[in-house]
Amino acid sequence: MTVLYFKKWFQYDHQVNIKILDILKNNHNFEAIQAMAHIIVAQKLWMCRIQETSFDFSLFDKKFDFKEIESLFLDQYQKIKEYLDSIQDQDLSFKINFKNKNGDLCHFEVQDIITHIFNHGTHHRAQILWLLKPQVSNLPILDYIHNLN
Repeated sequence: MTVLYFKKWFQYDHQVNIKILDILKNNHNFEAIQAMAHIIVAQKLWMCRIQETSFDFSLFDKKFDFKEIESLFLDQYQKIKEYLDSIQDQDLSFKINFKNKNGDLCHFEVQDIITHIFNHGTHHRAQILWLLKPQVSNLPILDYIHNLN
């Protein structure tokens, strides 16, 4: 895998997150907003692990309103973009060591963490669409192949 490959996935991820946020702006479904917050908070957690910075696990328990997740989304977008712009292909195989929430020592390559970030978002966006289905008659198609530019 290459940094260019992950930048392409990152663009897709960003585009479909914007589509979800646009829906949530007008349909204040509490569960869907919290699921979107979970996606973004998890991105923050994994980027903190990659960059070896501290993370406040209480963010996973916080109840976010729409404005808060929109702000967090923009902040995380910028941080991930800057990170991807700063690394080279060889950095993707660098092994990250950290202790998880339970104190267990974990070891993952950067490329596996980035893959997880995008896959995790896909999983929860599907849940969000399921939650919004009764409220929104015209849900967007979020499949990767339908969102390539």
